[in-house]
Amino acid sequence: MQKTASNLPSGSRVVLYMRVSTGRQALNDLSIPDQRKQLEAYCKEHSHQIVAEFIDAKSGRNDNRDGFQKMMAFVSDQHAKIDLILVHSFSRFFRDGVESEVYIRGLKKKNIQVVSLTQKTEDTPHGNLVRRILAIVDEVHSEETAKHVKRSLRENALQGFWNGGNTPYGYRVVEAEKRGRTSKKKLAVHDEHAALLQKMFYLSLHGDDNSGPMGIKRVVNWLNERGYKTRAGNKWSIAVVQ
Repeated sequence: MQKTASNLPSGSRVVLYMRVSTGRQALNDLSIPDQRKQLEAYCKEHSHQIVAEFIDAKSGRNDNRDGFQKMMAFVSDQHAKIDLILVHSFSRFFRDGVESEVYIRGLKKKNIQVVSLTQKTEDTPHGNLVRRILAIVDEVHSEETAKHVKRSLRENALQGFWNGGNTPYGYRVVEAEKRGRTSKKKLAVHDEHAALLQKMFYLSLHGDDNSGPMGIKRVVNWLNERGYKTRAGNKWSIAVVQ
């Protein structure tokens, strides 16, 4: 039988793992489809059987990833009989060199290899050394990137621009200026939502004409009884008002 770069024969049972760092990337980026296309092409070339695939849109610095945990549970099931976890690069599997090595060694004891499509390493002492070096380089690169992103976000905020994320209730995001192809945004008051938000504070401090100051639960009931809706068009709840 033909041997592949993973030292496994053709026809081996494979799990694909794909990851991007954020949900925004998952929605707007072509990275996941591109990863899948390349991984599937590799499996087709070597006549491997794709048994399952798992996807995450989260940082790879730890194992607190839903897709990753589901994958580990799946491959640990003896009935699955998985031979190989295939990733585009080792940084997709993990961005922490130590944690990555712990998982890779644990999987190896179960005769499951973790193979990078773009970073070929052999299952030899020298190949293992190369893999560890690659993991350390990926980790350092991730830390440096995070440092620069944090500095950029801080400067952006100091200049009065919005860094993104969930828009606070009572505000809306507006374009403030253009810098090349980059659209710089700021928060502006959403008149309708801001008026309701002020009403909530007033109810909390003073109540309405028929009551004294209200707690959160009473404010929620007051809003729902009068047909007020959240930004998403839903009923108000204690969690949302808090």
